[in-house]
Amino acid sequence: MIYMYVFFGSTFFAYLAYRSKDKALVIIFSAISILIPALLGGFRDEMIGIDSQVYGVRLSREALGSESFFDFFMKTKTEPGCKVLFYCGAKLLGNYTGAFILLQLVTMTFFYIGAYKLRKFAPSPITFFVFFITFYTFTLTGMRQSLALSVTFMGLDTLLNGKYFKFTLYTATAMLFHYSAVANIPFLLGMHMLSTSETYQKNNSTKLIIIGGMVISIMVLIPLMAMVASRVSFLMKYAGYLVDVNNSGRANVATDKSVAFDFLYVGEFIMLILFGRHASHILRGSHGENNASFCFLGTVFCLMFDIVVPFMHRAIMYWDVIHVMILAALPGFVKEKYLRLMVLLVVTALLLAYWWRGMLVHGYNSRLYPFKFVSR
Repeated sequence: MIYMYVFFGSTFFAYLAYRSKDKALVIIFSAISILIPALLGGFRDEMIGIDSQVYGVRLSREALGSESFFDFFMKTKTEPGCKVLFYCGAKLLGNYTGAFILLQLVTMTFFYIGAYKLRKFAPSPITFFVFFITFYTFTLTGMRQSLALSVTFMGLDTLLNGKYFKFTLYTATAMLFHYSAVANIPFLLGMHMLSTSETYQKNNSTKLIIIGGMVISIMVLIPLMAMVASRVSFLMKYAGYLVDVNNSGRANVATDKSVAFDFLYVGEFIMLILFGRHASHILRGSHGENNASFCFLGTVFCLMFDIVVPFMHRAIMYWDVIHVMILAALPGFVKEKYLRLMVLLVVTALLLAYWWRGMLVHGYNSRLYPFKFVSR
């Protein structure tokens, strides 16, 4: 399968960059690692990925038909950052392929930089490979949200090290590509502040109250948010992220994606319990932040979301970028050599199970498989 060839090839060059001591070689290997998946996604046919047809080709054609960037910027309804990339990419090659290539290059670069910045917690080539398995195919359909996710991932180290203002700036930047990135504030920033607080760390009864409150909030607030989103014109297009919109097909895609992620959530939950003590050491932030508690609480949070509102998975994908780092870091939680190998095999099995479910089920629904190159 071409996807796997690309994943392993790109990871190989990411590994060479990770091991190299020569700065020039690091740049060369890193560029190759980014280019391989970016060019595959850029030269895809317009039928690969639902959103390629929904807005990808349309925005590219609008850019080509505009008299100027200002004309395109004012008449096109999408996030400002996406307007810039679609316009520049489409004008560069004179077709939608140019826009797809530029969007893929930016997305892959941001994810690669994020993996490099998280190397303290997990080896960057492994992190990049986990990203490929869990997120790459989504970048071929959810282009705008993938850009926002990549910016979030690039700024993840600032969150884990307690630099909340910087993470807020990354969130603001992500919103230039997809307004749903505002979810970073409650789902990531708020949860990190809560899980690393002294009250949460030292009081077990507080932990139970918080988890119970999360369950109630999910069951009560989500229907309320959906009702508001469906009635406010500015938010109507995001209502499908909160409610089961069968007519658009979005709910089916989201549900399949969430079921696939259950493999990862459950696996992480179990291993964080088994190896939590070592995880606390490996995932500790630069100012002593206990990121293991953050990862554990967030995993519970995602599991509850999938149980109560499985069709809402795209609304919590900003948490899912954390799972890329956690899965890559899991083998490092174990000190014993043979047990670490066993954990590595379990993580590999989880990823393959996700890929099988995500590609063979979700992939068909989103027109991601079989892959087809642009015909012209």
